Amino acid sequence: MREKFLKIWKEKLMLGIILLLITIAVRFVCYQVIEADYEYFYDTSSYSYLEGYQSEFGEINAFRTPVYPIFLKIVGIFGDDSVDELYANVTAAQEIISLISVAFFYLLMRKLTKSKVTQSIATLYYGCLPSIFTYNLCILTESLAISFVVFFLYAFCCYLEKKKISQQILLAALTLIMILLRPTFLCLLIFFAIFWIFQFFIAKEERKKTGIGALSTVVVCLILGGYSWLNQVQNGFLGLSYVNIINQTDIILDMKLYGSYENNPIDDQITQIIVENYDATDAPWYVAKDKVLEQFSYETLGEYNQRCIKHNLKSYLIGQIRRIVELGSTNINTALVNRDGGKIQSYLIAFSQCVFPLNIGFVFLIIGFELIYFLWKCIRKEKWKLIEQMRFFAMILMAGILSVTLLGAQAEYTRLIVPILSICILLVTESIEKIWKKRRAEAIE
Repeated sequence: MREKFLKIWKEKLMLGIILLLITIAVRFVCYQVIEADYEYFYDTSSYSYLEGYQSEFGEINAFRTPVYPIFLKIVGIFGDDSVDELYANVTAAQEIISLISVAFFYLLMRKLTKSKVTQSIATLYYGCLPSIFTYNLCILTESLAISFVVFFLYAFCCYLEKKKISQQILLAALTLIMILLRPTFLCLLIFFAIFWIFQFFIAKEERKKTGIGALSTVVVCLILGGYSWLNQVQNGFLGLSYVNIINQTDIILDMKLYGSYENNPIDDQITQIIVENYDATDAPWYVAKDKVLEQFSYETLGEYNQRCIKHNLKSYLIGQIRRIVELGSTNINTALVNRDGGKIQSYLIAFSQCVFPLNIGFVFLIIGFELIYFLWKCIRKEKWKLIEQMRFFAMILMAGILSVTLLGAQAEYTRLIVPILSICILLVTESIEKIWKKRRAEAIE
């Protein structure tokens, strides 16, 4: 028994604990120079999470999906009614969950890579990158979203290894939690649609399990449909939240797609609001949005947005493509939570960008190379190993998060896509290890 424990300690636990202790030490030092700003981002105070936190059980908040307000309620049990204490406890809880995710990231890297050097570098990147862990200091879904992506990837990897029905149920539960944490993760439904089709044709001997897995995804869809129905009953809106309508309205006003066609009863009114409230020093959407939202219901704006896109589809697509191209050079490691900003924030941003110089264009490049690689393997009809399956589906998840964010959001893209950083670290470090092994093998020959 003692020998077995020592073996496990030496092979698995010791390095993981050392890496976790290094992560804690680095974060502790950084937290000494960072002054937390719980409401650093505008989204924290606008349509506040506190409204969801203070609402009664069963009451649907049309602006916020329920997981994060429930998280606030659970944490709020351990303090008084003070908002400051609640925020302090929430950030502490987020930090603990984040550190747990560091341990799971290390275990994930152990499953996918052989080199302890690769495992160590990847884990330290994930655990010590300021553009990841500083989100623990604000009241937003980003911190939990980053951690839950790691939990999901680990659970998914375990399923690819053993393919147990209990693991399918766990993945379905994680999917539901993540979507109700932030609707960006609706891309997980497309992810599983691709995955179950893939499994149906590739793993023919396990089609029964594939059917059960697909059924679990259908159950998730039904629960989300039920939540959307409750939202309609209570708030008159069939959907997860109003935020998507607000963002789409921003985009349409920014692209100036309003006032461009007939037979729309509110088009002239919106055009008049824009003209009367436009301030040449600011973007039109930023100035006029509040006035437009005051004048019309969200349901009306939702229908109006769809008509605008339908009647101006070419302009809409060109505008989206132009926006994505312009964002290509944007570095993901730019958003840090620090009240004072100044030199400290500049140094931390510079450090993050230096050690992991990742911009949105490079992410597209990663996705492109991965697609070409797996298309080549399909043409050659090669069998996919565990790491190759994980790479492919991690790439699908990353592409989904990126697409939903860039097409559905109107600002703060670096904050909204930050959960893909863990996937990028995984893909890049595994690729480097693969290249290094190939070069080493060639040198030996």
